[in-house]
Amino acid sequence: MYLYKKEMYDSFRFKFDGIEDIEQNYSQCMQDMFVLSALNGKRNGKFLEIGAFMAKFISNTYLLERNFDWNGISIDIERSSAQSFVGDGRTAKFILSDALVLDYEKILSENFENKRVDYLQIDIEPNINTLSCLKLIPLDKYRFSVITYEHDHYDPQTSTEINDMVRDESRRILKENGYVLVAGNLSNIDQNEMEDWFLDGQYFSEEVINKFKRKEDTTLPSHLYMLGV
Repeated sequence: MYLYKKEMYDSFRFKFDGIEDIEQNYSQCMQDMFVLSALNGKRNGKFLEIGAFMAKFISNTYLLERNFDWNGISIDIERSSAQSFVGDGRTAKFILSDALVLDYEKILSENFENKRVDYLQIDIEPNINTLSCLKLIPLDKYRFSVITYEHDHYDPQTSTEINDMVRDESRRILKENGYVLVAGNLSNIDQNEMEDWFLDGQYFSEEVINKFKRKEDTTLPSHLYMLGV
């Protein structure tokens, strides 16, 4: 885990409105800073967070909610996660459930006013379940401006064939639905490749997409991508 700290401001590649007020981030791989960078510090944004884990610790949405007044839906199967959200005073609506049995079209229609959601996170275990969850999202009816997808391609408990399939299939699905992979195979500080980050090609200009797009698809620690060091 590599956290952004205020003293890193000068080396941060993708500055956005409001970054000056951030003391630190909370995501494991700077996903929260990527979302804010892509959307230029958007306030009052909306998220669908599948695989929320804890309310604050390695949370991709805590910073968005606390500093930028975002709100949304957080989903996790663990009761301890639900208790954490209550204990930390999170405002997101928490759904305690197996992510693979939910009706996402119903959840989206009942909780979001329009067909565009600012941020979608999918991260459940094992990675084959993350792919199954992606296939449940009504991508033909709702658009997500920013997507972070944890494919856990490194996972030693899963075969190489399954790891390859999960990553390749998720990329194919999102590409066919108009999403652009701008940063693939991002890793944590241990260089375990685990994350693909996408922008909606129907929402962002080519200029913005090119700003974030990596030239390579090799494994890269996410903080090196975000800090440019």
